[in-house]
Amino acid sequence: MAASGYGKAEYWEERYKTDKERFDFYVDYTSLQPFLNSILNEESKILYIGCGNSLLPDQLYDAGFKNLTCIDTSSTVIEDMQTENSTSRPEIKYQVENALSMSFDSNMFDLVIDKGTCDAVLCGDKAFKNMRLLCSEVSRVLTETGCFISVSHSDEKYRRLHFTAREEYGWTFVTQSLTKPGSKQKYHLYVMQKKAKEEAQQPQEEEAEGEKEEKEEGDQPEGEGEPVEETAETEEEQPPQE
Repeated sequence: MAASGYGKAEYWEERYKTDKERFDFYVDYTSLQPFLNSILNEESKILYIGCGNSLLPDQLYDAGFKNLTCIDTSSTVIEDMQTENSTSRPEIKYQVENALSMSFDSNMFDLVIDKGTCDAVLCGDKAFKNMRLLCSEVSRVLTETGCFISVSHSDEKYRRLHFTAREEYGWTFVTQSLTKPGSKQKYHLYVMQKKAKEEAQQPQEEEAEGEKEEKEEGDQPEGEGEPVEETAETEEEQPPQE
């Protein structure tokens, strides 16, 4: 399968029709637990984008984090997960959704989790544009102090430009290393933490005041810079590593 296949909903729908074994890309709850425990409480509202048939929702639920919504473009895998957890974990909500255009209200979730979905998007057509759509949607559904975490196999020098492409996302960006138990393989945990409006507003006001002073002195305002061309990919994307 060419790398671009991972960026197509049709590929995943066909895959989940035949592959019924539960599987987690990259890492499981064990690797994420220390970080998740530091930011979550039992009331936290969690959204898992591109959930597939991951065991992470089950593990989060069993750990006490039951306010879970899991989405995927594949109706097959959503139906499978609904059936599997309907009795043992009835509070988990599974929905067919596209992370690039979600039906949820704004300011709804405290945490959005991604494990490989961003990597898959960046393997597809119009990768840069779709990644911006995804980040914009995630930012929209997060609360003012919410957090977006993305687990990736790709190095920071490639992912930073996507996660920090727009000031409107309203989040800070930090990265941590992750390892899978029993494996030497290392992954990257990208953490995008939203800032409350009051906190984010002050630097913007100071910047606006500085621009005003420059204009008063007769200086020409600087341009916004050239946008990244969508066809000029600056990285060679690889499919999510299984």
